[in-house]
Formats: sequence, C-alpha cells, structure tokens
Amino acid sequence: MHISVITPTKNRASSYLKDCVQSIAAQRLKDGWTLEHVICDDGSSVDEFEALQVLASGLPHIKIVRHLVSGGPAPARNSAFLASSGSIILDVDDDDFLPAETLVHRVDHLLSSGRSWSCGNLLKVDESLRYLVGQELYLPPSDVPADRGPFMEKLLSGSLFAWASTRTYLRQALVEAGPWDDSFPVAEDFEHWLRLTVLVGPPAWFFGPAAVFREKGSSLGINAAKDGTMAQYVALARNRYSNWSHPAPDYKSCVPTWEKSRLVGLRLGSKHHVDCSRCGCPQPSDYCPFCGESRPPWTACPRCHEIVSGYCPACGEKIEAQSIKQIDPANRHCRKFDRPRTVPRSSLLYPLGYHP
Repeated sequence: MHISVITPTKNRASSYLKDCVQSIAAQRLKDGWTLEHVICDDGSSVDEFEALQVLASGLPHIKIVRHLVSGGPAPARNSAFLASSGSIILDVDDDDFLPAETLVHRVDHLLSSGRSWSCGNLLKVDESLRYLVGQELYLPPSDVPADRGPFMEKLLSGSLFAWASTRTYLRQALVEAGPWDDSFPVAEDFEHWLRLTVLVGPPAWFFGPAAVFREKGSSLGINAAKDGTMAQYVALARNRYSNWSHPAPDYKSCVPTWEKSRLVGLRLGSKHHVDCSRCGCPQPSDYCPFCGESRPPWTACPRCHEIVSGYCPACGEKIEAQSIKQIDPANRHCRKFDRPRTVPRSSLLYPLGYHP
C-alpha cells in the first residue's frame, strides 16, 4: 500500500517545516507499505526554496512541487494531491508535525472504520516545542456523532472541527468530493470538511493524538481571524451548506472540479515548458497559464485572449521566442529582479515548475 502525505508551505523551509519533514521521515511503516511526502512550495522566496531543496536532499521519499506565483493554501493542496500517487492521503500543515507511530495508527484506524476519511484530536506545543499541558484540542467519544446529520449540525454550529493536520483520506474520497475551493483564500479546509461530509459521509474520529499543533502568534489563519476575513469565509461556507439535507443543485457545481485543477497539473510535465536560460525555471509554452487552453507558443490565448510575455516570472530574465507579444506590466514585477511579471497573483491557473 502506498501512502502520500501532502503539505503546502510558503517561506517556512528554514523554520517550522523542518520539524514536519523530520517527524514524517521518522514514521514507522508496516511491511509492504511505501511512503511519499509531497510538499507544494507556494511561491516562496528564492532563499526559502533553496532551503527546501537542502531539507529534502537525502530524503528520496520527498517530492517537491513548486508554484512560481503564490496561489494560497487551496491551490497548493490541490497541486500536492495531483502530484501524489498514494491510495491513502494524509494532509499535514507545514507548522505541525506527527508524534511517533501516529501514521500507522491513523491509517489502520481509517481502514478498519469503514469510513472514507477520518480526523481526530491534537496535542499543542508552543513555538519552542514545549508541551502545553491542559490545552489539548480533545473531544471525548460522547461528543462526536457517528451519523451524518448530527455531525453536520455540529460542524455548522462550530462546536466540532476537523482540526488541521489530523485528516486522513481514502484517495477516492477526495476524487469524489472535489478539490479544495480556490476561491477561498482562508477557511478552505472548513468548506472542504462540509463538502466531504455531504458527499462521502462523516469521518471516523481518531481519539488518540493525531498530530501536534504548534501555537503561534502569527499565521495566515490567525491574521485572517484578527481582521475578519476568516469569519467572512466561514459564513460563506456555512451559507453554502445550510440546506445540506435538501440540496437543490449538486454541491459539486459550487466549486472547481479536479479536471479544472488538473489543468494546473499539466504544467508539471516538462514537455509543456521551455526553460529560462538564466534560472532554468520551466515556463509554459503550449498552454495558456490563465485558463489552460491549448495555444501556439507565445501568442494570445484564443479562449481568454490573455497575452503572455517573454519574461520569466521567477527571475525576470527575458526568454527569447519568435512573434513574442508583451503586455503592459501594470506594476507587476518579478520577486527577485525589477522586471515585469507575466501572471497576476490572483490568477487561478498559474505557471508551475516541478522539481523531483
């Protein structure tokens, strides 16, 4: 059996991600089990991406997917899943980590439960990895409904959470439920829990510690909670599934399909890219990075009419090509050099580079 751990990350390779990577590498596997750890680097700085490559060196089970432009946690998780091949998927955040022996217990628990996915309880540590006694995120069996209806009501009311880094899935469950919603900059996991419960059923609950959560002063989720963005998207997700027991349209129509997300995956193949002569980043040539439509290299997309310039969005080097058409950079610049950026950060479909 092949198991995949997926981890989205941005600018944390030299800090929190080390503990995550080491804890997964140290997990025991049963005979016949194999493991891969797919890490999606979501537009990290050049220095942090190099730190990630150093961190992964000597660990052949790690596969790195790189977003040249940051798309947020949902596209990063989707890209990691598309690059994975396991029949069992564990979703682990870059600032959390797994206790010893947890992976084998979580997988055994899911397989014996008869459910399609599982989540569970968390231990908490501070930024110095000191155990925060009495602050565990723990629910006793009596507080976790086994049936879809009561479980869904607890999710919607906020009295129960499928906490970060505790979720384990059968691959087919993610295929059926669809990708994490790219339109949610935060709370994309909350929307995904609700959709999973509606479409594939409630999870099995792992009552032991499924992961270790790191308490921090600042993060994407913490900052979003402070400025009200988190509450906005949580409310949007709750409104989407408020009538879950009487779904009028198919809930799958609310979010992008895996087929649309797979257009991002097309950029993982080197045959669809030309390399920047300065930094070697693969650049898309046969597919529009905005909508995925096939087009002749370096010309306007016939579907969305976006024009791709000849500048590498990673290092800013001009890539020579015939019939190149450039657009006004409109204040979009390369992270490293003062050169025009080809793809806006808000684009759903953006160039990817794949670094095995």
